[in-house]
Amino acid sequence: MTKTLTFLFFLFTSKILSAQTITEDDILALLKDSSGQKSSLLISIGTGNGVFSKKNNSLNADQEILNKIFYTTTADYNHKSGLGLTLYSFFIPISGSMRFYQADVTPSYYYENEKIYTGVSYTRFFAGKNATIAANPFKNGISGSF
Repeated sequence: MTKTLTFLFFLFTSKILSAQTITEDDILALLKDSSGQKSSLLISIGTGNGVFSKKNNSLNADQEILNKIFYTTTADYNHKSGLGLTLYSFFIPISGSMRFYQADVTPSYYYENEKIYTGVSYTRFFAGKNATIAANPFKNGISGSF
């Protein structure tokens, strides 16, 4: 029932947009405006559904699988110098209350000029202590782009 109501809500509150003609100059202007010349802050919330394994420490135990809705909050700050910091938090409803599931902290650095765009980021994962589901087994992650 909740899925149907959610679908109907988004169906009736969304707008139908007509197509626009975009020229090459418009695209170049958008790219120039979105370049790393300004600092930015993005704060968002979201929801989704996922399949999770229930925590079970027995060696040969069958893992119970849960299909749950989860909620996320994100704060992303990027300085014009290329330094950035992103904070993610994940919550899951258990027994009628929201429980902290996992958090990620990602510092990053990106460099951009007319000919090159490159960067590196590191992610540290933190699992919730009260969650009854298995968290991400990884503690660290690193990513790069060129």
